[in-house]
Amino acid sequence: MKKSFANVTLTVLAVLLLFAINAMALAPATMVYQGRLADADGNPITTEVVVNFALYAAPDAASVDSIWSETLPVTPDDQGVFTVELGATVPLTTGIFNGGARFLGIKVGEDTQMTPFQLLASAPYAINSNIANGSILNAHISNSAAISGSKISGTAATLSYAQRFTGTNYFGDSTMIINNYGIRIGDNSAPSSSAFDLVRIERAFNEDTEYRYGLDSRISNTGNGGLVGVYGVVSTTGSSPGVMYGVYGGASGGSTNYAGYFQGNVSVSGTLSKGAGSFKIDHPTDPTNKYLYHSFVESPDMMNVYNGNITTNANGNAIVELPDYFDALNKDFRYQLTVIGDFAQAIVGEEISGNQFTIRTDKPSIKVSWQVTGIRKDAFAEANRIQVEVEKPAIEKGLYLHPEAYKLGPEMQIHHDLIKNTQKSAGDDNE
Repeated sequence: MKKSFANVTLTVLAVLLLFAINAMALAPATMVYQGRLADADGNPITTEVVVNFALYAAPDAASVDSIWSETLPVTPDDQGVFTVELGATVPLTTGIFNGGARFLGIKVGEDTQMTPFQLLASAPYAINSNIANGSILNAHISNSAAISGSKISGTAATLSYAQRFTGTNYFGDSTMIINNYGIRIGDNSAPSSSAFDLVRIERAFNEDTEYRYGLDSRISNTGNGGLVGVYGVVSTTGSSPGVMYGVYGGASGGSTNYAGYFQGNVSVSGTLSKGAGSFKIDHPTDPTNKYLYHSFVESPDMMNVYNGNITTNANGNAIVELPDYFDALNKDFRYQLTVIGDFAQAIVGEEISGNQFTIRTDKPSIKVSWQVTGIRKDAFAEANRIQVEVEKPAIEKGLYLHPEAYKLGPEMQIHHDLIKNTQKSAGDDNE
């Protein structure tokens, strides 16, 4: 009896989903085919037969070889209807559907190949989306694809050291360009060999009230370890190194300009050099409307200052007790005495020894204001004495720390080139 497929219905079920509801269970790379098996007279065939299913990239076998093939036993029901799962023994890999249209060819037993081939609809191509256990390749993504940043998340967004961004990449309304010379975010110019900055994040605003942060670092820890919000380190192995900055900050154009603003305590383990120094507090008599400033007391030495008031006893003697670390910290002592409330004479009876000294007055019960200074002699001070007068390096000669104080332009400022390059706008790397 001649066998043939009549009234064949191709029902391709979307058994493969890009993301399964249960993320732990990947969808099978198979598709379901359902048809009816009948003889030449249209009578249903109900006995088991062997059927070959093959996929082609063209509508007839004469023009191209099959790209996938699988032979399966088929047992129709009493109406000749059968259902098979294609790909159960020979997997339907992602590459099979990577390209143009695909056509299904069917051959029953020893019969000739049935024609015409059946054009597959879109659902089987979903197999090409089953890449959770593989890799997303460049060929899988259209050049014109506009992928929302919110869709790039989870483990799929984790990059290994071997995966790199190239060219211009867009994130929301910003661009990111990475090459061997650096990284640019929000700046359409590619980093060049003449660029001064390894990483540049740029955005222009037109704001009247709010502060904007070029870099906002926020980290937290529920454990006991310490945290560092910003960490800057530079080093060189050069024989004649230039000036090194772990962190460099600049500000200009504002009513008040802070190169750095610290809310909290500041610790400096090395030497702090400054043009001037002061404290700034809310004014004690008008704290809501005014600030109060006082300048630091400066000295060419690493000087410590101690002072106080004391009253001599009935014999005109007084012992001034100094901190118990005084002798260990200081040397080269200097004394000043001022009597208060009466005309009297006061002298240092015995100089500092054992963290104390004595005062004598020519009258009893005289109040004396005293001041003692000492030069630091601790290990750090001995190793890091301030050089009061220093020749400028050759690269800084002819330039000024504060040219505006001498009524000179900013081009006369030391490190002007560095300051200029931190203020460059996008695309100015070659200026």
